Amino acid sequence: MPAHIRQALGFRSVWMCQNQPNDPTDAVWRFNDLPGLAKEASDHGLTEMVLWSIQPGFDASLPAPFPHLGTEAELLDAARLCRQAGAPLIPFISVLQASPKTAGRYGLKVTDNNGWTYHTEMLPRWNPPYATGLSCVQVGPANQKWQDDVAEACKSWIDKGFAGISWDQYWSSQEKPTIQELTKRIRDYARSKDPEASFSGESLWNVEVDAEWLDYTWNWGGYADRQAFVNAFPAPRPNVNINRSEAEARFAFMDNLMLNVWPAKPDGINGSERIAGVAGLSRTLKACNGLRRRFMPYFTDGVMIGSCLLPEAAPGVRLTAYVLPDRVLALVMNQGAEGPVTFRYDLEPWLDGSGPVVRTETTEAGKAGKPTRSTMAGAVTTPTMGHLEIRAYEWKRDPAKPAR
Repeated sequence: MPAHIRQALGFRSVWMCQNQPNDPTDAVWRFNDLPGLAKEASDHGLTEMVLWSIQPGFDASLPAPFPHLGTEAELLDAARLCRQAGAPLIPFISVLQASPKTAGRYGLKVTDNNGWTYHTEMLPRWNPPYATGLSCVQVGPANQKWQDDVAEACKSWIDKGFAGISWDQYWSSQEKPTIQELTKRIRDYARSKDPEASFSGESLWNVEVDAEWLDYTWNWGGYADRQAFVNAFPAPRPNVNINRSEAEARFAFMDNLMLNVWPAKPDGINGSERIAGVAGLSRTLKACNGLRRRFMPYFTDGVMIGSCLLPEAAPGVRLTAYVLPDRVLALVMNQGAEGPVTFRYDLEPWLDGSGPVVRTETTEAGKAGKPTRSTMAGAVTTPTMGHLEIRAYEWKRDPAKPAR
């Protein structure tokens, strides 16, 4: 997994348009907007920007970008500036299906309106029976000509500076040639150009296989308890889609999930708003990113053990712990009303050797208290905490007292 993905709080998704280039109101963002969005993303700990709808979909040739978003030269210039800002552009590609325009290349035909047609002005918004603009038929993955077309198209975009790719519907199967064979062709070439090139995608049903290939997922859905998965699998980092929910952003941060931040304007599509336009979410992301940076080794090299530090339930407390060989970190959230919270802990099963240890408390704002001597098991009562406020408690070996 690339270092900037292991270290990231998350990524940002930007929905460029609704695939209607002849509509003068269709563009949500243009290519010259992207460097500013990348700077804002990087400031919030988001280390990639996944771009939806920069070009016609369901075309394995990955055609030129929509002209109403800007020129290809403007897109390439934006890509360069976004890399410099710390949030490289990652095209989200939909090539597993073929449109009526492209299906004939593979001896196929689109026979009905089944597909992924959508627009905010339609009722229903997705795939209404009277609209066929994004109708399609499945081609891949076990089609050699299609695989060759996709590999060549990806190679062309990688040569232009787009080393990372996010894949719509990562469809693993045993039928030859497999999507894993195609992925290897793409990844090997991308890594030859940029060792930090990422490959993410929508993992559909076989994550044990996908874990070998995806750095993070781009799946639909909000926060869910994936602590057991994070404990067992080093990759992919599961994503959580964050529109405005500060609570879900905090839960995802605590569990080392990959935040997919894409706030929407009122009545707008996902990814149509600046993060600064949602002030509470912006503050939350900056606070979570600050704590993540401060305690980075736990998230990149530690073992997440969830609430297993607790010998008994702690009402009103949400706790996620991480273990390194000589230290333990507990992220503690107050899920109740404003006030102090109390929890019991037991380090014995998790910290090699035996005491003494020192404990340090760090506020959500990143202010660390003075390290104090601590027992291997006991109880902690926090200072007053607001609802959903997070504090970090770290136990380390006492440097002045060798372990027995």
